[in-house]
Amino acid sequence: MGSSTHLHDERSPASRKLLQSLRVLRLSNSFAALAATMIGGFICDFTRLSAFTLGGVSVFFTAAFGYAINDYYDVAADRVTKPSRPIPSGALSRRTVLAIALLCAALALVTAVFLPLLPSLLVMVAVLLVWFYSLRVKRTGVAGNVLVAFLSASTLLFGGLCAGDARKAVFPTLLAFLANLPREILKDVQDLEGDVMMGGQTLARLSGRRAAVRVASVFMLVLVAASIAPYALREYNRAYLIIVLLIDVVVALMAFSLWYSASQRKVTVSVRLMKSAMYLGLVAILLGSL
Repeated sequence: MGSSTHLHDERSPASRKLLQSLRVLRLSNSFAALAATMIGGFICDFTRLSAFTLGGVSVFFTAAFGYAINDYYDVAADRVTKPSRPIPSGALSRRTVLAIALLCAALALVTAVFLPLLPSLLVMVAVLLVWFYSLRVKRTGVAGNVLVAFLSASTLLFGGLCAGDARKAVFPTLLAFLANLPREILKDVQDLEGDVMMGGQTLARLSGRRAAVRVASVFMLVLVAASIAPYALREYNRAYLIIVLLIDVVVALMAFSLWYSASQRKVTVSVRLMKSAMYLGLVAILLGSL
């Protein structure tokens, strides 16, 4: 029994380090990026499964690189707003997180080599943009919000390109952008204290917390209005409409609630609910295209 306990004690630090490394990759978000890529490919040409699956793997590693490199550059702000993150908590060193980020970037680029030329080049551009976002653009305000919302939404379009024809992924990409943009603005409101400390030029810092939250709520209502269009244009079936109407009710209620209250708790809840709404939106697009 003593020997068994000793072995357990020796393994646990390595296990903890592995778990913290996986936290850096934000696996749920990275897998969501993979899923969005595959859905984009599926709705454009489901017969090209191997092509858009490979594209999804490349996107997974690109997204994971983005989360890891963000943690590497964002240590000072995270010490204030998110001290439980792996680097500020002392669970991982900056050097370790940088190594994880570079490994993910390398895997994204290696995977992209086996894609058609245009998607392969786009992965290279995406890796550079993700790095530049964390290095320079993140705290520039709306420009940073627009860039990360575009990168997140473009996974659907990228999946279509991997499948050979991205036309059917254009409108879902627009909806994904309209869903991601207000969430990014609200995340900046969450991190306002760290942005003030770091001199960030976010909308929340420049225009005030309430103004930023109201801008986000307007975009949420635009999303609600735009989400009906694919069904109205007979692009998607009734399953899409049913799921989207359920999402729209929640998003609209959140938007009106945020308009009148910009409390930290309400902003945090809204960020989480918008994430769930985006996941359900992907399901709606998939089922609606069948």
